[in-house]
Amino acid sequence: MINYYCHRTYPEQYKAKMINMSYNLIYLFSKCQILTNKTSIKFNELINSNQQLKQIVDNIYKKKVESNQIYKIDTNGDSTMNYYTDNFVYDEHYMYIYADNETKNDAGCVNMVILHKQSVLINYEPSNIKLLLLEVKINGNAYKLDLKTDSYNYYIVDNILDKTFFIHFLKKNKICNIENEDTCKVDIKIIDHHVNTQELEITNYSFIIIKKDDYIYTDRIILNKTI
Repeated sequence: MINYYCHRTYPEQYKAKMINMSYNLIYLFSKCQILTNKTSIKFNELINSNQQLKQIVDNIYKKKVESNQIYKIDTNGDSTMNYYTDNFVYDEHYMYIYADNETKNDAGCVNMVILHKQSVLINYEPSNIKLLLLEVKINGNAYKLDLKTDSYNYYIVDNILDKTFFIHFLKKNKICNIENEDTCKVDIKIIDHHVNTQELEITNYSFIIIKKDDYIYTDRIILNKTI
């Protein structure tokens, strides 16, 4: 009511008063911001000059590191269980994917290592290649896949990209729903880093192996002789 009365009775004085108040508020805010910045600079200088105090502050604000995990994948491509590396038990009837969360880069990209032997003492190497196109055809339907994004990287030396992997990848990333995994047909079309085009049949016996500077298309019999 008072605000309405002043506005109707003394319009010019009221307007001038409101403008003056607005300027004062902006000035006060600017002064507070400058004071805050100066205080922050002084505080940081104090922390950096005292090693013990710096260690305490770093421990308080240190980003929590996510533990490495191993995903257990069944023959239908479904993730049935996640392990931390200290409680992992290998079973040759499953596929396992090791997620190196502890060494992911600043963008959050996690190297994903497909395990094909029991050891969890992971000593892997990222590949230098990246396919220009990877298209997967499931029962006649085509889906474009990216094996490396800001979140994950499957271009790891000796990663095996077989039928179980592709079905798991499609399901995990919610690209498509797959029924009758055992009988579904999986083909891929590749335009590789040399701009060569290939169309390949993918099974759990015919698959892609990622290498350091290339990839190979092979089968389980050859693989068992080389690892």
